[in-house]
Amino acid sequence: MTTTVSILIHEGLSAATMNEIASRARVGKQTLYRWWKNRAELLMEALQYNTVIVNHSGKPLQYDIPLKDFLVKTFNAVNNSYGAILKSLIAESMADREFFRVFLKEFILKRQDALMYVVRREFSGKTIDDDDVNTAVDMIFGAMWYRLLFEHRPLDGKFAESLSSVITGWLKGARVHRTSVK
Repeated sequence: MTTTVSILIHEGLSAATMNEIASRARVGKQTLYRWWKNRAELLMEALQYNTVIVNHSGKPLQYDIPLKDFLVKTFNAVNNSYGAILKSLIAESMADREFFRVFLKEFILKRQDALMYVVRREFSGKTIDDDDVNTAVDMIFGAMWYRLLFEHRPLDGKFAESLSSVITGWLKGARVHRTSVK
């Protein structure tokens, strides 16, 4: 795994072929295919290797932080070489439904759960509707993926601050509205 990560970080996605990874890891290409069905699954696991977000019990690690800080950390990781890897995995998941299911289960949903944890923690001690939390997570991911894929504006600290402010303000308003309606 460290070989794959090293290639990705230092030389980019195009250099991370199964042949190159096998050669540098000093294993046969067949060995790689015993563990991973294809390059996309290997790259996804390499990405996970460096973005561990849960411990063995499933509880998110190091995310007892404000939403803005969580977004800054996430955006910083995406702005490094991981953004290019993510784009490639998204493209692969759109072309290959089997890989899509793996990518969704093993990568996207775990990050979604971590973000839900952070959003709920932002409002600890207060009741927040599950639908509102799900909507907030979709809005955050939607904005992040849009900026990542189309590169029209930066994923930076300013955007993290703005996005977290919009989300927390909206959730406070949604909570007040639901309370007043009851």
